[in-house]
Amino acid sequence: MVDISAASPNLSCEPRDGLALQSEHFASLDLRETRSESVRLYSIQTSAEVLGIAQITLRALVRDGKLPHCRVARRILIRSDDLASFIDANTHGRAK
Repeated sequence: MVDISAASPNLSCEPRDGLALQSEHFASLDLRETRSESVRLYSIQTSAEVLGIAQITLRALVRDGKLPHCRVARRILIRSDDLASFIDANTHGRAK
C-alpha cells in the first residue's frame, strides 16, 4: 500500500474552469480507497507534490507515456489509482 504521509497536509486542489476537483489532506489519504467513492483526479501540481518531483518532470512522464493521464480541455489530470500504481511500480529495494 502506498504511504504518502510525508506529503504536506496543507495541499489542496483548487477548482478551476468549473471543474470541482477536491482533495483531502494527503496525510490521511489512501489513494486506493478513493476508487469506491468516485474516481479522484489530481492536477499536475498536486501529483508532482505527492511524488516529490518538479512539475516539468511529471509532464515528461506523461508525455513519454510512463504515467497514465486524462485530458479535460487543456488540463492534464492524473487519476488517484494511476498515481498509486505508478508509485508501487517504481518502488525498489523494499518488500512489497
